[in-house]
Amino acid sequence: MLDDQGKYYNPDIITPSGRSVVATRVEGIQESLPFECGELVAPGDVDALARAVALRLSRPALADLEGRRGHVHVQKHRDAATAARTVSQLSLSLLAAQRR
Repeated sequence: MLDDQGKYYNPDIITPSGRSVVATRVEGIQESLPFECGELVAPGDVDALARAVALRLSRPALADLEGRRGHVHVQKHRDAATAARTVSQLSLSLLAAQRR
């Protein structure tokens, strides 16, 4: 975790490994996480983050379904070159935000 970037239950934005994602809503994440693949919570809302994680831990079928949807999304929409560009753009954006 980087300062001011947020906390993540599953730090992969969308993983080809098929895991549900719970993350704080920060630049780059919202654009990368389709609604059906996990949940975004407001930065600093620790209670919402805890509820989202607890929901997926108590309902493994939900987490599995979101993970499968994320896996399909990756297969349809991502490749190594696109992922590298996305990570690069996000990194530059985070650096620019830290300089402000």
